[in-house]
Amino acid sequence: MKIKIDQPVYLNEQGQRKYSEDAIFPLPDTAQTQDRLFLVCDGVGGSAKGDLAAQTVCEYFPSLIQTAPIPFQSDTQFQAAQRRLLTETLSKVEASLEEKVIQNPAYKGMATTLTYLNLTERGAVIAWIGDSRVYHFGANGMLKYVTEDHSLVSELVKRQEITPAEALTHPKKNVILRAISGTSHPSEIEFHFIPSNDISTGDFFLLCTDGILEAWPDSALSELLRKNLDLAACKTMIQQHCAQLSRDNYSMYLIRIEAYPSSRVEADTNLQTTKPTNTPKRPFQYLEKFSATQLVLSGILFLILLLAAIAIWKFT
Repeated sequence: MKIKIDQPVYLNEQGQRKYSEDAIFPLPDTAQTQDRLFLVCDGVGGSAKGDLAAQTVCEYFPSLIQTAPIPFQSDTQFQAAQRRLLTETLSKVEASLEEKVIQNPAYKGMATTLTYLNLTERGAVIAWIGDSRVYHFGANGMLKYVTEDHSLVSELVKRQEITPAEALTHPKKNVILRAISGTSHPSEIEFHFIPSNDISTGDFFLLCTDGILEAWPDSALSELLRKNLDLAACKTMIQQHCAQLSRDNYSMYLIRIEAYPSSRVEADTNLQTTKPTNTPKRPFQYLEKFSATQLVLSGILFLILLLAAIAIWKFT
């Protein structure tokens, strides 16, 4: 079985801001059912060209990711290879941003968040930096997984200094602790892997900036997806609420799984090569089918038959 997804839907809206700093990949109006790689970025820096940082990441990050099939590997090897690839790609993108700052010092301070989803036959590779999120919902709208924000309020909640409810209105809720800027301020990408066995037909993946979350808390997103609307209707409802309630730019990709390899065996089968049919036989290859015990018993039986034959020959 191959991966199949419904036509993805997106938002990439300026909202109530004077300018837009969000960027998405695939670019607006270009996503297709064949796409497997998705990014949503939220630029930071305002006049310091946060929009350029977000656009640069959405342009260069996908081009640097290797899209060739991964060789047959164990899950552990596969995940380790994906981590290395993401870390190396981040370093190259940071170098590109640093070069832009060197060429134009006015860009100093630009940065961006990152959300990343790559649907492979082994499972979903998720990565992120900052407070933009990646969600995995079941077909019934149940929240299966969500990334953890790299933000000040998220840290305060973990330390139990504030409650999750207080975090929603905290005066420093927009302060992020990680972002992609340049090699002078290198960041660290966080990685999560969802194996194919944990992805089912009808599941949803949502990548979004915090502008979406101003109007759509987790519970509301679950309730919306539980209604089993088509993706276009979901997009319309999300956009309508964000237009009324969000003060920020708001961007997203919403993907629904139509079919996914249901087991590791199915996924691995697609990666293996056919063994040659003309492999020469090894000497005494037929003996490999017998155990040591079977060989000993066969030898004893042969000796008994031989002695019996000799005895009969002597008395005739």
